[in-house]
Order: sequence, then structure tokens, then C-alpha cells
Amino acid sequence: MRTPTIDQQIKEITQLCQPLGLSLEPGDTDPKSLVGSRRVMLRYYTVTLAFLLTTNLENNCFLSVILPMAFECPALMYAVSAWASSHLALRDEKFRADSLRHRRHALAQLQKSMEQSELSTEMCLAVTMVLCSMESISEATDAWYPHLKGAAAALAWQSEDSLAAVDPKQAVQTTFEGRWLLRNFAYHDIMMSVSMDCRPLIRGFYWASEDDTLADPYFGFASRIHYLISETSILNADFAEAELVSQTRGYAHKR
Repeated sequence: MRTPTIDQQIKEITQLCQPLGLSLEPGDTDPKSLVGSRRVMLRYYTVTLAFLLTTNLENNCFLSVILPMAFECPALMYAVSAWASSHLALRDEKFRADSLRHRRHALAQLQKSMEQSELSTEMCLAVTMVLCSMESISEATDAWYPHLKGAAAALAWQSEDSLAAVDPKQAVQTTFEGRWLLRNFAYHDIMMSVSMDCRPLIRGFYWASEDDTLADPYFGFASRIHYLISETSILNADFAEAELVSQTRGYAHKR
């Protein structure tokens, strides 16, 4: 049996990533219910968006992690639908109105879940990172940052009635899903520190794991390199602050 050529493999992946019968005209679904529309968005996520997000089809955690967790959590299900609809709206303007509706429902569901303390650290991390990715491709391009900060807060939060002070960053690493979500956050946090020229929200090599037999969709096999990038961002911020202090002192002496 002949091995498919690179061109054939690319063609197969490209065909796989095409929307399959996604027709959603105004009036196709009940305007008071997003059930029908959500099904379409989840199908788009499953057959298209999830494959565009990853660089590793063998370890596509956007399918193997996000979707199973979404079955357990309405907030995450709405967030995935909003993410898919936001991406679809970039490809076709007719999905814009539905995208805004899904986004509104996702944010409302997150607020409700947070108020009722329904989300575990792992689930909170999943929801906030999906919403962070969703907002990064929406019109308000700076709206992703509060979600990233929310994820960082979830990883630093300690329950008042907890008998043992357990670091959430260590606690989530007990599951495969938690380890990937932690790397997901770390990647976005590091990229934020580079793009905004500031310190990452959480310092350290906290996502280090022995589970590196498969290339990660974000880090690949370069997890250590990303840690060094985060350390470089910290050094840049330290030097910038030191220079500012030096300039301030120099200005004071001149006066």
C-alpha cells in the first residue's frame, strides 16, 4: 500500500475542514431558542474549527478534551457554540447576528455558574480559555484579556473552607484534561506577555509534566523554550522598571 503524498494529505485535511451543509438563514430557528442554532455551531466546531485550531491531528485536544467536558457543563457548551459562531461569522456575514446571540448567552451562563459556584477549577479554566479564544477573534479585540485574567485567578484561588492549602495549578494536573488546559493557559499567558511587553500573569514552569509522549497542540515539544520566553518577558519588565526609576531619580536631581 502506497503512502499518500503530502499533497494528497493536505487535500484530505482541507476537505475535512470544509463546513458540511451549514445553512442557517434568518428564521431557520426559533429566535427565542438557540437549540437548533447551537447544534449547527457545534457541528461546525466538530468538523471544521477544531481541525483549524490544532497542529497535531493525533492529539487534538480541542476535540478530545473540550467536547467531553462540554457535555458536563452548560457554560462550556455555550462558550464552544459562541466560539464557533464567532469564527463562522468571520467567514460569512450572515452569521453575525447569531454570533452575537451565542456570545451573549455564553457570557450570561458563565456569570450564572460563577454566582452559584458551579464550576470546578478545571471547568472554570476550560470555559474562560474558550471565551478568551472567542473574544480574540471578535470585534472587541481587547475583550480577551479579562478572560485570561479570570483563568489566572482560578488557578490562584483557594477555598476558605479548605482544610489543606492545595495549589490549584498542581491540583488540575491530576487529570489529562487538567494538564492540557494548564498548558493552554500557559501558552496564552506567555504570548500575552510578549505581545503586551509585560510580565506573564503567572510565573514559573508550573505546567511541567512527564506526560510529553505526544506533541502538544500549542507547545509541541518546546515546552521548556516557552518557559524561557516567559522568563525573558519578566526580565524585560524588570529592566523597563529599573530604567524608569533611574530616569525619575535623574529628573529629581536636576530639580
